[in-house]
This record gives sequence, structure tokens and C-alpha cells, in this order.
Amino acid sequence: MTMKNAGRTRQTRRTRRIAAATATALVLGTALTAAPSASADINAPNVVNIYFGGGGNTFYNYDFHSTSGVSSNIDWGIDLVFSGGGANIPALRSVVNKAGFNGSGSGQYGFISDIGQWDMSTGEKQGSGCTWPDSYHMRQYARNVYSSYDSSIGFYVVASTHNDHYENCGGYSEEDETSKHVFSGAFRNAGYAVNDDYWGLSNTQEGTDAHGKRWDNTGWASWIHM
Repeated sequence: MTMKNAGRTRQTRRTRRIAAATATALVLGTALTAAPSASADINAPNVVNIYFGGGGNTFYNYDFHSTSGVSSNIDWGIDLVFSGGGANIPALRSVVNKAGFNGSGSGQYGFISDIGQWDMSTGEKQGSGCTWPDSYHMRQYARNVYSSYDSSIGFYVVASTHNDHYENCGGYSEEDETSKHVFSGAFRNAGYAVNDDYWGLSNTQEGTDAHGKRWDNTGWASWIHM
């Protein structure tokens, strides 16, 4: 697949099939050719299994508190897709560690393969606490805790991002466009090509959910070429 400077306009022309995801089965859906739609209920988001086309490898459009891919179990939306010969978790960690994201947080789970494999990740984040107004956190997921592979896109890793404001000090956690662009910006500064807001993953959410987590996720994941 060649690199293209494509944003939201070109994204609507690309065809991606999706599959409705449940805890027990994958049911084939229809071709996704339009902009991602907002969830009807912020507490019951639209969990789908994304695949790139004919390659057969897949990933859920959220990560989860455990290995159960249901809407009541989500943590944050996937909003970064890394691909290319250098797209593997050690390489991702090297980039963000050098950019100052040297801490880790609690572990969450990403579904990253059509064979039903889950990956647990604590990710990479900034320091957090009462003196930190922002603590940006990225969790990355790949098959065999290294890199996934799909014949349509090649090697790839997916990730979720969010920001923990004044963590454990009366603050709140939030997934918004800034958290995504903070991390994509670190890769751009390291010399990698970035297509902002390229992949429509149908995980648009806006507002505050029942757990006090704040959302302003447009549903468009950025694409980073490694």
C-alpha cells in the first residue's frame, strides 16, 4: 500500500469492511465507506472488529479492562495505527521514551488478531500526580506482543491514547484529539511520516460517561508509517 497524503476527504473514498464484535463471535458487516458515526449512547459504544481488506488480520476499535470485547468493558478508543517494516512495539517504545514518555500505567487489553488473540499493555506515559496537569498515556497492541501482520497493510501495531489530568488528585481522564496528536507529533518529530485522522474506526464518542471519563474522540485514527 503506497503512502498518500490523505485526510478525511480521501478517507471517505476508501473501503474498509467491518465486523460486528461480540464476546463469542465475529459477524461480517458491510463495507465502511463513509465517515464514522457517533455512538447512540456514550455508555454503550459501538464495538466493531476492524479489518483492512483481504488480508484477514483484525483488531477491535477499543481496548478493554479484560479479555471481553463488549461495550460495558471498554477503556479507550483505538486512535493510532502504525505500519511498515519498522512497526513493532520495541520500536514504538524507543520513540516515545526518547520523547519523555517513560512511565507506565495500569494494564488494559487489545484484541489484535482474527484468531482471537489478546494483548495486555501498560503502555508508555508521562509522570502523573498532583503536580502534573497532563499525563499523556499511549497503550500499544500487537500480535505476540511484537507486531501484527496483514497482507493488505503489512506489519502493523494499533494504540489507544488518553490524558490523565492530576491523576489521583481530584482530576479526570480524557480521550480527545490532543492526546492522539501529542503522540503522533512525537513520531513526526522523530522523522516518520504521519497521516493525521486517516482511518475511520467508528469509535466516535463525545461527553462524559457513567465512570466520569471524558470523551471528545472523532473516530478518526492517525496513520504513522515506520
